[in-house]
Amino acid sequence: MKIVNDSAAGWAGSLGLEEGINLVAGTGSIAYGQNKFGTEARAGGWDDGFSDEGSCYWLGKKALELFSKESDGRVKKGKLLEIFRYNFNLKNDFDLIDIFDEVYKLLQKHPVYLCVSYDTDLLAVENIFGYTKRWVDFAERHTDLKIEIRTKSSCEKFLKEIAPSDNIIFAFTMSPDEIISKFEHKTASLDSRISCIELALDKGVKTRIAFDPMIYCKNWKSVYTDMFDKITGRIDLNKLLDSYENL
Repeated sequence: MKIVNDSAAGWAGSLGLEEGINLVAGTGSIAYGQNKFGTEARAGGWDDGFSDEGSCYWLGKKALELFSKESDGRVKKGKLLEIFRYNFNLKNDFDLIDIFDEVYKLLQKHPVYLCVSYDTDLLAVENIFGYTKRWVDFAERHTDLKIEIRTKSSCEKFLKEIAPSDNIIFAFTMSPDEIISKFEHKTASLDSRISCIELALDKGVKTRIAFDPMIYCKNWKSVYTDMFDKITGRIDLNKLLDSYENL
């Protein structure tokens, strides 16, 4: 038995031990490969503080850097500035650096339950900002904090990269495809959301499903019945943390 870095295992599995390079760009980033003589080489993967270029974490840091520069006027203001202001409900751009500090201060007084992505969908833009990972890391360091991450996205990649935690809840908003196509543009399909829930439950991740809101539409009874049938046909409801609805 030989113990190797997971990048070497990724190379072996993806290329079948043949000559080539395996490049990983997820939470971190690393490249590993071997030539036909078995000579190996790797690059990257040092540390998220000074390496991991091209990873989600790196992209998140670069996005924050660009946000600060656009806010300061050091570079031309672009779409990123408005995306940050909208998704983080910023009344003042400096509020961004106060968010974690304010939660920390609350934790000195009492336990906190926080829905970090209720009016927005941080997971939908995780590959750009990496902010959900920051909340997960923060919650893992503070056991008196419980966070709920609400999403309508297809987040299988993110779920594969995190470990289950007692104080992190993933809440999936469920809607029929008829409602998704009409009102929830560019969000994940019902099948994709169910697949994410299946993955989360298999990993032991605390998972909630939310039927919120339930929107009236033509043939609403059959539309929602079909949705419930599809969900219950694929998901063991006993494994869920809970579910709720808002009519």
